[in-house]
Amino acid sequence: MLGRKANAIANAALQKVAQEIQDTANTEAHALERVDTITRNARAIWFGLLGALIFAGVTLLGVEDIDFFGVDRSTKLPLIGGITLRLNAGQSWKR
Repeated sequence: MLGRKANAIANAALQKVAQEIQDTANTEAHALERVDTITRNARAIWFGLLGALIFAGVTLLGVEDIDFFGVDRSTKLPLIGGITLRLNAGQSWKR
């Protein structure tokens, strides 16, 4: 009689341990999937910011100091199809 109870308790404990191991494996798989998703999103954001930095650099290479302060000066933005920015007060950008 005592042997059956001990076996039942041991089996229940083994089942509980097996379930905990399975739950841990599922949690680790979910965590890895989440890290993968976050990494892909971070990579996309990083390349977007790098592209913006390159665009700003290309734009600034074509600008002289007088373009900011001259009344009749304007700056053409590269890569956008010739949008012209008037940088003096009172006028806004136009195509």
